[in-house]
Amino acid sequence: MWEISVVVIAAAFVVLTVYLIATLRTARASMLQMSQTVRQMEQRVEEISGEAQQLLKHSREMTADLQDKVKSLDSMFATAKQLGNSMKQVSSAVEQAGDAVHEITSSVKQVSAAVSHNVTSKVQRAASSSNSTIDTAIAFLTSGLQLWNNLKESKMRGEEQHDGKEQQ
Repeated sequence: MWEISVVVIAAAFVVLTVYLIATLRTARASMLQMSQTVRQMEQRVEEISGEAQQLLKHSREMTADLQDKVKSLDSMFATAKQLGNSMKQVSSAVEQAGDAVHEITSSVKQVSAAVSHNVTSKVQRAASSSNSTIDTAIAFLTSGLQLWNNLKESKMRGEEQHDGKEQQ
């Protein structure tokens, strides 16, 4: 019986050893395959890491470029604001000049009407009251000189009013 038991134990040991060898070979193949997969993964991770670094570098460059462009836009907007303020001042000055021209025009019209009336009445009086040609010529000459003086005074007043407006 001992012999049969030893033979059965030996046979079981052989079967167990064969099964264990087969299992170890399968485990070894799995380990080799896993090792190969890990190497491939490492290569992929290195490739992705390189691409990520390039992408990060490119993103930093784009960010710096964008910041420069935003800074240049800031100065452009400041210039546009200054230009708007200048345009407002020019518009105000043009409006004041228009008002001054209107006032001068009104004054010149009034002076012109008064001078015209004055000259016309003097010419009519001179023509009706004067019998001689010399008296008429003197009257015309006097009226002409008065007209000339009135126009000069009117022009001077207009310039003074215009200069006064500009100083305000």
